Amino acid sequence: MWIGDVGQGAWEEIDRVAAGSLGGLNFGWNIAEGNHCFNSRSCDLSPFVPAVAEYDHHAGDCAVIGGFVYRGPAFPSLQGVYFYADECTGRLWSLTPDATGAWTSTELLNTHINISSFGEDQAHELYVTGLNDGTVYRLAAAE
Repeated sequence: MWIGDVGQGAWEEIDRVAAGSLGGLNFGWNIAEGNHCFNSRSCDLSPFVPAVAEYDHHAGDCAVIGGFVYRGPAFPSLQGVYFYADECTGRLWSLTPDATGAWTSTELLNTHINISSFGEDQAHELYVTGLNDGTVYRLAAAE
């Protein structure tokens, strides 16, 4: 299960719960915001499950929009890639595992759309919606 967790004011995070987990995981709120101490310069983060990805608000970002894992047939190289975005800037990222099991986040696109949600169709192709105009956009390869 993927969790797009909107932060308090400085960090946005993506958390992941693996299949077969017994649940009850603690991602650290209100001691941690993302993988950082909240309201103090030092704290013990060791009891908490770390975020697999995070980003700060330095570029005007403000609220992570959790997405979907791509399972569509149009782009075989993207199978299993998780997509997420930021509502305020419209930046769109992919999240992929590496050989060690760590996750690599890559900014793919700055849409300038206030992305409010992700969805998928019957073929598992991905879409995003624009908050301000309600438009639905299909994710496609750049031409």
